[in-house]
Amino acid sequence: MPMRAAISTLPRLSRLTIDSETRWSRAMRRAPLGWRIILIVIVNTVCITLVGGMLWRGTAEVTSSWASLNRNALARSRTGSSVRSASFSAARK
Repeated sequence: MPMRAAISTLPRLSRLTIDSETRWSRAMRRAPLGWRIILIVIVNTVCITLVGGMLWRGTAEVTSSWASLNRNALARSRTGSSVRSASFSAARK
């Protein structure tokens, strides 16, 4: 009993206990089980699509960067120059 008295003196939002319900939980419990399952499927699909899109975009960026590095390395090997010789020649001037 003393715990209940202490809880009742707290503001309404901080009085939530394990057995208390929020508006969201009451609304979800009023919905039929089938609708709740469909809602969970929709939310999961949206999250998976967003994460998949971010992964796809990140993979494309990494692939593009890797291809750019390979092009630069190939161009340097054809001309016979390297980063080291370019930096030394710039330092000498």
